[in-house]
Amino acid sequence: MTLIDRFLSSKYSIAFVLIFYFLTCYSVFLIFDIDPQTADYWIWSRHIDWGYLEHPPLLAVSMRFISFFFSDVLVGLKFGSILFSSLIILFAYIAAYLFFDRKAAIIFVLILVTLPYFSIGSIIWSPDKLFLLNWIISWIFIAKFIKDKNINWILLFCGFVGLGLLSKYAMVQMILVVTIWCAANPEVRRSLLKWQSGVGVLIILIIVFPNIYWNYQNEWISFKFNLNQYFPVSSINRQFPYFFLLQFIVYSIAFTLYFWWQLASRHLTRDEIADNSDSSTLIWSFLILSGFIPLVFSIAANLFGHKINLDLLNVSYLSFFLLLARFISLEINHGLISRQIAVFSFSVASTISLIFVAGLLLQSLYTPIILSESISLNHYRGWEETADQIEEICEQNNVSAPEFVITNEHKLSSVLGLYMHNHPKPHSLINEIRNKWSLVSDVKEGKSILVCELKECGEILQVASDRFDAPFKYLGEAQTRFSGKVLRKLKVFVLTPGYI
Repeated sequence: MTLIDRFLSSKYSIAFVLIFYFLTCYSVFLIFDIDPQTADYWIWSRHIDWGYLEHPPLLAVSMRFISFFFSDVLVGLKFGSILFSSLIILFAYIAAYLFFDRKAAIIFVLILVTLPYFSIGSIIWSPDKLFLLNWIISWIFIAKFIKDKNINWILLFCGFVGLGLLSKYAMVQMILVVTIWCAANPEVRRSLLKWQSGVGVLIILIIVFPNIYWNYQNEWISFKFNLNQYFPVSSINRQFPYFFLLQFIVYSIAFTLYFWWQLASRHLTRDEIADNSDSSTLIWSFLILSGFIPLVFSIAANLFGHKINLDLLNVSYLSFFLLLARFISLEINHGLISRQIAVFSFSVASTISLIFVAGLLLQSLYTPIILSESISLNHYRGWEETADQIEEICEQNNVSAPEFVITNEHKLSSVLGLYMHNHPKPHSLINEIRNKWSLVSDVKEGKSILVCELKECGEILQVASDRFDAPFKYLGEAQTRFSGKVLRKLKVFVLTPGYI
């Protein structure tokens, strides 16, 4: 048995992969700051509710839970982000082991940890982490149901589908996948008629009912936001070609091309992947459906949406790469190992190259146009210095710690609210719907500062003055540098009524 065979067959390999993955990702994360989007989610966690504008509440609850264990909120957010990424890897291993075997499972997690999405992307704590975690855990109970022929596993499956829906509404795709899978397979079709299926649906409804009721009380705001986000039914998205390009960047050009090549070569068919057992055939059909149904939704969302979004595609490639991992393990069993090593090597090299290029772009403060504003590399450095400068400006002008920070858009005020020591509440001038915890009356009566980018301050100052019907006093300018270059320039004003 070769060294590679021993590693792939060892029950201790997953522990080695997880420890290496966690320590590597956390060490890299220490170099970066919390991004504004994650900071916005952290603001939610300070005000636990059954729903929010963009997403259900599970992300905020998880952030609040992790924060209990850390006196330093920044350390807690970084630890929590990598922790949930590691849990995804762990449960992906368990699911793959139950679906196939230990060798396919360790190959599957090795594929995942070499993907940019799970390496570079591990520093972003978003609802997708909880969504993917619950999606993969639901896989585990489908695998147990297939192997044990015990319908009671569906009850636990439905519980995690419900939790997934509290993470992201896209979890509804799993319900569609399983419904079609049961209807298409006579072996499990009868399961739909058993009482456990009805109880399972009831479990899902009980879990998601508080969020549904919250939406009802708030004019279905979160449902409407997500429908408009993914399916605005507008003209064809001119950026749609980038949807295909970004797949090769985010999910590794090596494994993405390898998967589609093997699929086109009919090496991932049921006859190639499954053995002669009924359970193996059911597993293959389930993974095919759970890969291609989200893919169809993702293509439609990006074709008719107003921006490029890969969120719905994550679960597709989980299924695709698990099938690929099974194929690779069979190839290794047949002694065809050279090509597999080459693909893995290429994937690792491309991911390292991508990290290197990202570092160069970060040094030059330049972000390619195909990257959206939310993942701009400029958003991951210098926030602690910026917050310190703003606090120093306030102190120099005898302005005590502000209770509110006003900015044009919500992400800037959120990240400043995270990094300033007293954590002032954010207030957005253009995203008024996000000001649930910073009403105009409270901001006007409280101690508030206005922060704006240098080139936009004139117009923003006028809008703020009109909203609060009060004058602002100029305090100073915060200029943050990185590698000798200006990262951001911000002007700071104080809303005078609150400090009189």
